[in-house]
Amino acid sequence: MSQGNKKGIDIRVVREDESVISIDVKSVGGYSSLVVNNVVANYNHFIVFVIYKNKFEDVISIPDIYIVPSTIVVEIAKSFKDEKRIMKGDLEEYKNKWQYIIKGFGEDGWEIDEKEEEHLNFVDCHRELQQYENVTKILKKYNFTFEYFIKLCRRNPQRFSIDEERLIFKIYESVSIEQLIRLRNNFLRESKDNPIIETLNVAIKTREDGTF
Repeated sequence: MSQGNKKGIDIRVVREDESVISIDVKSVGGYSSLVVNNVVANYNHFIVFVIYKNKFEDVISIPDIYIVPSTIVVEIAKSFKDEKRIMKGDLEEYKNKWQYIIKGFGEDGWEIDEKEEEHLNFVDCHRELQQYENVTKILKKYNFTFEYFIKLCRRNPQRFSIDEERLIFKIYESVSIEQLIRLRNNFLRESKDNPIIETLNVAIKTREDGTF
């Protein structure tokens, strides 16, 4: 694992409109700044920074990923002695900006419609939920209700799977029994055969018994 100071392109991507972009991936374990000596500004070249947050050996931990147009990298880089570096705080607005890869950036970019934006948000939300850290906060961050998020998962179960039972207990461990019953009834209106209903019944009974 290195900061990638050698000149080169790691990935070439052909978009749906047949335009071609290049990607340079730079990975680090932890950092306060990143070396970008070899970055040359080009409208169709992007730098993807992968930050492992000092958890490289933890296969469950998800790294932070920043997608930054090379033209921006050159603009925000600061000089330190003989090196050019990007400061940690300058990357935050580019976190998970996968739409730059898909749709472009600036004058080269396409407009993203609501459905495409929802899908990009769903992919990011699904990725963060794999860690099951403060599930309610994550869903709120991406403006998804629990029911709707589960629906999106089920549209493509091979790619987007989720431990629904664990998710339910994680989300509703601090809410009222009325909210659990309301959620169960919402699913019942859709289908009585939905397996998530049984999980909610267990959660409700556990709350009633005072062991939840």
